[in-house]
Amino acid sequence: DFVDVFVSMGKMGELTEREFYALVVLIYCDVDTSSHLPDEIISTSQKIRDEVFKELQEYYRKELNLNDFSNRLGNLMTFAQGAGELGLLMIEELRMYSTVFDIYSDDRLFQE
Repeated sequence: DFVDVFVSMGKMGELTEREFYALVVLIYCDVDTSSHLPDEIISTSQKIRDEVFKELQEYYRKELNLNDFSNRLGNLMTFAQGAGELGLLMIEELRMYSTVFDIYSDDRLFQE
């Protein structure tokens, strides 16, 4: 799974600092709508994501002078989705290990 994410990152070329920050926000605001969060959090996260996409398009057009930025933006979106999925897989794997090896009951960090 990690290799797939790094392949999509490699296709992007060099990531600019602004793209990196946008990527972090996109990953952070990728809320699972089935997670029983309040509607306000889901709608706010979606608004933030929409604004980031608008600002990225403006950045590509005006500052990077890219007429066709669809490939670059698509790779960024693919990477954001992959990184989010890897985070969920990591949490699931951590839960399994903590259950199998019973590290949850002894480790304060896992308890929190």
